[in-house]
Amino acid sequence: MNKLIRKILFIGLGVTLLISQCMAYNELTGTTGAAVLKIPAGVRPMGMGEAFAAIADDVNSMHWNPAGLAKMQKPEFNFSYNMWLLDIGYGNVNYAHPLGALGTIGASISYLSMGTFYGMDKNGARAPDFTGYDLIVDVSYAQKLMQGLSFGGSFKFLQEKIEVEQAITWAIDAGVIYDLSEKFSLGFAVQNIGTGIQFTPTALPENLPLNIKIGCGYKPSEAMILALDVNIPNDNVVNVSAGMEYWLMSNFALRAGYKTNRLNDLGALSGLCVGFGLKWSNYAADFAFTPYGELSNCFRLSLGMVF
Repeated sequence: MNKLIRKILFIGLGVTLLISQCMAYNELTGTTGAAVLKIPAGVRPMGMGEAFAAIADDVNSMHWNPAGLAKMQKPEFNFSYNMWLLDIGYGNVNYAHPLGALGTIGASISYLSMGTFYGMDKNGARAPDFTGYDLIVDVSYAQKLMQGLSFGGSFKFLQEKIEVEQAITWAIDAGVIYDLSEKFSLGFAVQNIGTGIQFTPTALPENLPLNIKIGCGYKPSEAMILALDVNIPNDNVVNVSAGMEYWLMSNFALRAGYKTNRLNDLGALSGLCVGFGLKWSNYAADFAFTPYGELSNCFRLSLGMVF
């Protein structure tokens, strides 16, 4: 009981201190490049308010905390698509394969379509329309270091292109998950460690959107998961994500969560995330919804299977 109390106090104190910084002004807001790296991937985590660092345990783990891949027992595949803001579409394909004592490997391909841009030359005259896209290729690996402790890393290749100009860069993610008990877990991840990105040789490189995630998870029962993440980005204020997943039946789950990083710009409701999951045989489907205030709503859908 004393150990349990210390864990709760430790987590509560840390969260309280970090939440107190959430409304602090950050002079670096919006100063990084490669914004596509900030778009969340994985519909199940999105339905939980993006709180996944400590409870990652499926193929989505490579986008949140790659250490979670080490918890997988069987190969998994899924495809997800985000009907993003305006006419932007974002989809990715993910696959992860456990190798027993050798660990778990995973790979992902993500593609962001920016739609069609209205063409205009430097004099304001009409010019041909053009398009833009982002492509990310992700390779991940995770291993159990000891009982209850997992480590993982991802290498990401990124290409951005708009009309005829393009930029190429790379980034690394790394994370650990430590299961304190069957009910409590802690997670830590660093995302988008890289050298920056630039479209032309004469331009100054823009920093990548580095983010540090500190998370905790609690499973009060086999049917329920509660999660909390604190995000410390290099281009915004510290923000908190909280979420839950509850399996009403063995094949139907309800999810809900809240994220604080949109409070100032889009209103309180924009931080809300809801979703549900379905399982039948070896197949699964997940759906998530997030309102973005005046920017419309965002719907996400994924289909997957376990081999």
